[in-house]
Amino acid sequence: MICDLTERPGSVSESLAPAYTRDMNDSANQKTSNSVDKGMGEKADLGARDAARRYSNGTALLVIDLQKDVLSAPGTWDAEGVVARTGNVIGKARAAGVPVIWVQDCDDMPIGSPGWQLAEGLTPAAADPRINKKYGDSFEETDLVRVLEERGVHHLVVCGAQSDACIRATLHGALVRGYDVTLVSDAHTTGEHPAEFSGGESISARTKINFTNMYVQWGTEYPGRTGATATAAVVEF
Repeated sequence: MICDLTERPGSVSESLAPAYTRDMNDSANQKTSNSVDKGMGEKADLGARDAARRYSNGTALLVIDLQKDVLSAPGTWDAEGVVARTGNVIGKARAAGVPVIWVQDCDDMPIGSPGWQLAEGLTPAAADPRINKKYGDSFEETDLVRVLEERGVHHLVVCGAQSDACIRATLHGALVRGYDVTLVSDAHTTGEHPAEFSGGESISARTKINFTNMYVQWGTEYPGRTGATATAAVVEF
């Protein structure tokens, strides 16, 4: 899995927002958010190879809620692009023999209903585990832990929707249960809500996506496990 868990190079896609820079009190160590798109550099490449060795036998790809009704929410950012990039990541996972696990929300969308169906272009293989959930956290009242344990998984690569809801809840759920996580920074999306849902301030989908990427990249280090981000183009299994 290509991601530098030590140096954590920036990986917010240039297509989402202008680059931000974190001041590490050493200009030689500054990392900008578009550095992944332009090449991670020698130090990042070394970290990526270390991470690849670490996760070579314990990674799974988790695809969350890329369903027709979810992606039809008002203001959803680049739904078609997210689905396409997720498809590319799925292809890499399959080529490497990495499990692909599908999670679908069934709280507001009855199982089998048109809105519950996956987006066009996403087709699970017959052997892929399928998880139906009723809560934002994909672990709550589902068989996800059992599915991961049976496959020896300790690192999750995550794509899907919605960034500020089920993606974030599942990332936290994974970390507190002892899993490392990598969020594919340009393969998750969300919609927009009226301002009354966010303290009177309208928050764009792109802002919520960028904040989620920033938070995962810089704010999810726990004892013995960590969060990271990487773009779909960079992720390797």
